[in-house]
Amino acid sequence: MPAENKSSVSHRVERIAEIVGLALVVIGCFVVLRPFIASLLWAAILCFSTWPLYLWLEGKLKGRRTAAAAIMTLLTTLVLVVRC
Repeated sequence: MPAENKSSVSHRVERIAEIVGLALVVIGCFVVLRPFIASLLWAAILCFSTWPLYLWLEGKLKGRRTAAAAIMTLLTTLVLVVRC
C-alpha cells in the first residue's frame, strides 16, 4: 500500500474511533442522568417561570444579585412547602 493510502485508512479508523467513543460517552451520560430527568425538567421549568420575578426583584434591590437570589430561594421554598 502506498503511504498516502495508509494515512487515509489510519485517519478514517481514528475518525470512526472518535465517533464511537463520543457515542459511548453520550450513552453513558444518559444512563447516569436518566433517573434525574424529571427533576431536571422541573428545575428548568421553575427557573424559566420565575426568572422575570427574579429580574424585577434584582432591580428593586439595585442590582444586588446575591440578595435577590437568596430571597427568590426562600420564596420558592416557602411556596413549595406551603403548597405541599
